[in-house]
Amino acid sequence: MRIYPDVPSGIAGQGFTLCVEPNSRFKLAFFRQDWSTELVPVPFPRVTATQKVTALGQSNGVPYFQSGASSVPETPDNDWQWPSITINTSHSSWGRDVYIAAIYGVDSSGQPVDDIGRAFQAGQGIVPVPPYSDSMALFVLKPALPAEANIAYIIPVATYHAYNYTGNGCFYGGCPSVKTYNPVTLRRPGGGLGGVIREPVDPYDTFSPRQHFAHWDSKMISWIKNQGFLIDFYTDVDLDRANPLVLPDGQPWYSLLVSAGHHEYWTPNMRTNVQTFLNAGLTYGSGGNYAIFSGNTCWWESAFSANWTLIGRKSQWPNNNESDLIGLTWEYGSGWWGTCSNGTWTKTERQNIGYTLQDAKAAQSWVFAGTNLQSGQTFGDYYYDYLVGYECDGLPSTSNPNFQILAKSAPLTQSNGWDKNGQAAMVLRDSSTGRYKAGTVFNCGTTDWARILTDTRAAAHNNVNQITLNVIRTLSDGPDFAERSAGKHSHNK
Repeated sequence: MRIYPDVPSGIAGQGFTLCVEPNSRFKLAFFRQDWSTELVPVPFPRVTATQKVTALGQSNGVPYFQSGASSVPETPDNDWQWPSITINTSHSSWGRDVYIAAIYGVDSSGQPVDDIGRAFQAGQGIVPVPPYSDSMALFVLKPALPAEANIAYIIPVATYHAYNYTGNGCFYGGCPSVKTYNPVTLRRPGGGLGGVIREPVDPYDTFSPRQHFAHWDSKMISWIKNQGFLIDFYTDVDLDRANPLVLPDGQPWYSLLVSAGHHEYWTPNMRTNVQTFLNAGLTYGSGGNYAIFSGNTCWWESAFSANWTLIGRKSQWPNNNESDLIGLTWEYGSGWWGTCSNGTWTKTERQNIGYTLQDAKAAQSWVFAGTNLQSGQTFGDYYYDYLVGYECDGLPSTSNPNFQILAKSAPLTQSNGWDKNGQAAMVLRDSSTGRYKAGTVFNCGTTDWARILTDTRAAAHNNVNQITLNVIRTLSDGPDFAERSAGKHSHNK
């Protein structure tokens, strides 16, 4: 069975609407992404409204329902208008976080009809990967006002839907190539979980598909939570339609903004709001930092329409000026997917390339503290690592002098057809010499950072773990931020 959110995010403590498979008898289960790869069950919320959905009764303490019909064609570019159910998220177990709704079929007495449904009902040992994720929907509950968290994390809904083939189309033709669609609707299954992905299997992480929440974002989120940091979550739609990162008086509320995985599709408003956040850090001398653990970041200009569609304009920013914001650009990086042969992806393995520290200044940076990495030393290119890729960003021909080059990869012979020099890079815009930064940008330059971060089998795991900890701890003022900075911005709380 399938399910999708009416909108990608809502306000914690308020109503949130989910759209469910038509003509189905079903139950719902709810989970939260926490510090483990296994999802944490959360109590079933109170249902406050339904549209074309009838409550049938309860079994095992959970209500079950019957959905009505829908006559809208299931195309990639139009709202599917499925029957909906609105839940109340004011329960104490629900807060500002990333949530997963799961749907499963039941019989006339409300009991699950298959093993997946029985697993959802039991609520234990669930991870958001196929086949479980085929019946899941991802959504975010954000704060009405910023609270005690010092980190804001952006879920890249636009990128998820750009690659979401549900309804037989998306921005990409896949393998074999078929008709592409532009725009695509956000109101269909997919958007991180529950969609159809036609990308090649990642040979270095076959557990989850690329362009999928579990492949990069859930790894990064669980790692950050496991370190004890406090996070608020937003989608890129939120970052487009308002600026949740700064207060009305212009101060940066959050110390740090984080992107991970594959944060490719950006709107002009998103760029403006992130730049405002960085500038606010410089103006006020605290906060306004951005840590990018992503590759192919901010490459395509796009837009969100009023009727919840994503418009991919398929245009690059003029003169690679996304590098003014993030220090790097995909045009001077690379990507490797494999070869489409007889309708299937082949030759998906890529070169095993890591990063080489550029000079003594880079080796002495706080970014590498505790790693013992030296100038000229390479990490991320050992037997299991493949750190650089599957997509990565490089330095434009005219590098921004505000960014320090920390590390570069070896030349990449497997190219994306766009690249000019085929070298990935890691850069830093470091605005101060003190421990607690303001308006600083760190960019790791590769999609697969989170994979190495959470896989202890990788030879570079310890170094990637330490670098990530250095960046997040330094740029967010540390996991004990709430206690140490009691009273900070107190007039706004």
